[in-house]
Amino acid sequence: MRPWTPKTDMVRRLYVAGREATSPAEALRMSQQELAEEFDRWLDGVRAATRDSGTRGE
Repeated sequence: MRPWTPKTDMVRRLYVAGREATSPAEALRMSQQELAEEFDRWLDGVRAATRDSGTRGE
Protein backbone atom coordinates (compact mmCIF):
# COMPACT_ATOMS: atom_id res chain seq x y z
CA MET A 1 0.00 0.00 0.00
CA ARG A 2 1.25 3.49 -0.87
CA PRO A 3 1.89 5.71 2.16
CA TRP A 4 -0.48 8.62 2.64
CA THR A 5 0.89 12.00 1.62
CA PRO A 6 -0.87 15.35 2.00
CA LYS A 7 -1.84 17.28 -1.10
CA THR A 8 -0.55 20.79 -1.71
CA ASP A 9 -3.99 22.35 -1.19
CA MET A 10 -4.34 20.67 2.20
CA VAL A 11 -0.88 21.83 3.28
CA ARG A 12 -1.68 25.36 2.06
CA ARG A 13 -4.86 25.47 4.18
CA LEU A 14 -2.95 24.23 7.23
CA TYR A 15 -0.20 26.80 6.62
CA VAL A 16 -2.71 29.67 6.37
CA ALA A 17 -4.59 28.46 9.46
CA GLY A 18 -1.33 28.29 11.40
CA ARG A 19 -0.33 31.73 10.16
CA GLU A 20 -3.67 33.16 11.25
CA ALA A 21 -3.35 31.48 14.67
CA THR A 22 0.20 32.67 15.35
CA SER A 23 -0.08 36.18 13.87
CA PRO A 24 -3.76 37.02 13.49
CA ALA A 25 -3.31 40.77 13.08
CA GLU A 26 -0.59 40.38 10.48
CA ALA A 27 -2.53 37.69 8.61
CA LEU A 28 -5.57 39.99 8.49
CA ARG A 29 -3.45 42.78 6.97
CA MET A 30 -2.16 40.47 4.24
CA SER A 31 -4.14 39.89 1.07
CA GLN A 32 -4.92 36.37 -0.08
CA GLN A 33 -2.34 36.89 -2.85
CA GLU A 34 0.36 37.81 -0.31
CA LEU A 35 -0.46 34.75 1.80
CA ALA A 36 -0.33 32.55 -1.31
CA GLU A 37 3.05 33.99 -2.33
CA GLU A 38 4.42 33.49 1.18
CA PHE A 39 3.19 29.89 1.17
CA ASP A 40 4.76 29.25 -2.24
CA ARG A 41 8.13 30.57 -0.98
CA TRP A 42 7.86 28.42 2.14
CA LEU A 43 6.92 25.31 0.11
CA ASP A 44 9.81 25.90 -2.32
CA GLY A 45 12.16 26.05 0.68
CA VAL A 46 10.77 22.81 2.10
CA ARG A 47 11.13 21.08 -1.27
CA ALA A 48 14.70 22.34 -1.68
CA ALA A 49 15.61 21.14 1.82
CA THR A 50 14.04 17.76 1.08
CA ARG A 51 16.02 17.44 -2.17
CA ASP A 52 19.24 18.45 -0.41
CA SER A 53 18.73 15.86 2.31
CA GLY A 54 18.31 13.08 -0.27
CA THR A 55 14.73 12.18 0.61
CA ARG A 56 11.80 12.27 -1.76
CA GLY A 57 9.48 15.26 -1.54
CA GLU A 58 6.42 16.19 -3.56
